[in-house]
Amino acid sequence: MALTQHQALTGAELHVPQVHDLLRHIIGGADARLNVFRAYCGGAQNINNVTDTPVQLSAVDFNTDGGFNTGTYLYTAAVAGYRFVVGQLRYNNIPNASFMDVLIKKNGADEIVARITSGVAQDHTVVAAGLIYLAVGDTCGMSAYQSSGGARAVDITRTQTFFCGIGPF
Repeated sequence: MALTQHQALTGAELHVPQVHDLLRHIIGGADARLNVFRAYCGGAQNINNVTDTPVQLSAVDFNTDGGFNTGTYLYTAAVAGYRFVVGQLRYNNIPNASFMDVLIKKNGADEIVARITSGVAQDHTVVAAGLIYLAVGDTCGMSAYQSSGGARAVDITRTQTFFCGIGPF
């Protein structure tokens, strides 16, 4: 699909090949090599109270360079560069006045953190996103942290809890 500067795509029209074409157009040239991955929870998981918990991303929608490992729940860079990553987690049944975090980690250390505080008892979605630089062999993954007073279930619907990335740029 050839894109011009004046074309716009809606979310319903945007698919992996179009994303590749669009980003190649932006960063310059048909020989730009972009890898994409999208992993999600393949089974039930709870996030314990006040415990940094890796999100069990045991299934993938796509993993073009094979860098995402569903056993370790981590992406490992085969090529150095920047990646745009997004981590989203839907917490089930969070009480009022609790906070919920999504943490994107690089080599096990917090790199991007998003937090919301519950103003009402209900399900809540937290999204963390940003650019991260990975050298060859660096890893990135997603974890969660919450303060509800007890363990809380994660919504394992693949559209609600996932970790994805594109790059290198």
